[in-house]
Amino acid sequence: MKKLVVLLPLFFVMTIAIAQSGKRDLNNAYNAYSNGYLDRALTAIERCIQAEDTKDEAKTWMYRGNIYLLIAAAEEGSEYKALSANPAEEAFDSYNKALALDKDISVSMRIATPIEGLRFCSQLLLQEAINLANSRKDNDRAFVLAEKAYKSNSGDDNITYVYGYIAEMVSKTDIAKAAYISLVKKNSRVNPDPYARLANLYKEANDTTNALKAIERGEAIFLSDTSFNVNFASSASVIYTWANKSEKAATLMEKALQKDPSNHMLLINYGSELTNQKQYTEAEKYLLKALEIKADDIYANYNLGSCYYNAYVDKIKEIEDIEDNDLYNKELEAANQLLVKARPYLEKAHEIEAEDYNTLVMLKIVYTYLPNAENELKAVNEKIDALKKK
Repeated sequence: MKKLVVLLPLFFVMTIAIAQSGKRDLNNAYNAYSNGYLDRALTAIERCIQAEDTKDEAKTWMYRGNIYLLIAAAEEGSEYKALSANPAEEAFDSYNKALALDKDISVSMRIATPIEGLRFCSQLLLQEAINLANSRKDNDRAFVLAEKAYKSNSGDDNITYVYGYIAEMVSKTDIAKAAYISLVKKNSRVNPDPYARLANLYKEANDTTNALKAIERGEAIFLSDTSFNVNFASSASVIYTWANKSEKAATLMEKALQKDPSNHMLLINYGSELTNQKQYTEAEKYLLKALEIKADDIYANYNLGSCYYNAYVDKIKEIEDIEDNDLYNKELEAANQLLVKARPYLEKAHEIEAEDYNTLVMLKIVYTYLPNAENELKAVNEKIDALKKK
């Protein structure tokens, strides 16, 4: 019994010391942060989230958020940048934890509240998401970052747009649509892309009514006499063509080309959509114009070759029921001439980019149906096989 009496006070003293350590580390974290010693601040605050007396304090998590935020904002190459692999996310999680513990928390730091911290977080998370999405290395990870950026500051139009765009990249169509709708409803003037992308999502769902509503809402803002965005005009023309409003589409395209006559991508995009709509003569006109501007563009050459090939396929379907042999042969020769037209443009596309798989496949099909092209067909097949082995 005597030993127990002696030990109990000692145990009590040790417990007090451990309990007090969290508070001491919290004070150390604050001082190190205030003086710019982020490595020391980080070490101290990580001990705080383990200590019984500080792990459930909003102040602890607020300090942690601020420390990680400064690490995230450190210059590339800085010694502090290496302290954490994902500091912006750690800051995001910390601020949210602080809010959950005390929605009215405020501290004596440059960033006093979690809401302020989250707004700074949003831009850092957004930039990380954009960088990752542009690299195409991990779109799912890019989406996670974009979603956290959005949750940090959902009122920012640019963040909302990027969130929707990256959601599209990972096939989260409902999230993308909701993001774009929120921007369209408030008549956002940041950029016209949300209107065009929303219209295109409706187009893919074969929802003509809502596709036109989205594009018309954007048209009122971005295609006025005082503010005419040529890229949006191209996107709108695609939607109007698909919705059987070809005259309006053509008018917009012509106006866009008057504004930016050297923009061959406008012509390529519109010509490609006309091909999709089986308006081959019109498509040919715009794609040839694109080649006049930039003869060595792979997309213009490939799409014009594809236009002729698709016209050939439709022509063959049209004549298959003709019973008169002379008439059939005449129409068959007209169809074959479309393949002859397609050939040089596809060969040019292949010359520009020798390992473009789509071009090789299209050339294979054309060579299959063209007479006296056995050698070319054999060479293309060998190139396709070689690409498959890579």
